Amino acid sequence: MNSISFAGKQPGRLLEIDQTRSLSVRVPVGSAVHCIAGRAWLTQEGLLDDVVLAAGEKFAVRQKGIVVMSGIRGAALVYLSAGTQERGDGTVIFTRDFLDAAHTRAVELRREELARLAGVAWDF
Repeated sequence: MNSISFAGKQPGRLLEIDQTRSLSVRVPVGSAVHCIAGRAWLTQEGLLDDVVLAAGEKFAVRQKGIVVMSGIRGAALVYLSAGTQERGDGTVIFTRDFLDAAHTRAVELRREELARLAGVAWDF
């Protein structure tokens, strides 16, 4: 299991997690875990129930404790946001770091898809 620490003073962090290895994250109270793509499973110390997030859903961290997460049926893309990055209506204020990371991931996915399509065309 990998382990990272996320300080609430950081602007945010984009993580790709998969089903083969869980990730342990120390996330401060007031932060949130947002599922951007895929499905993510997570649990937190002290919580009785596990949480499954689909793309577009979030988990608000309301108590101290390590959050353990992994992808479900493949990889999931999650964004850890500090408490100060959320407006009162729950909308996330995306930072330049998040947008840069999302753009980089989009470019990677585009290249992978173009390579896949080129392979299909070549086989045809």
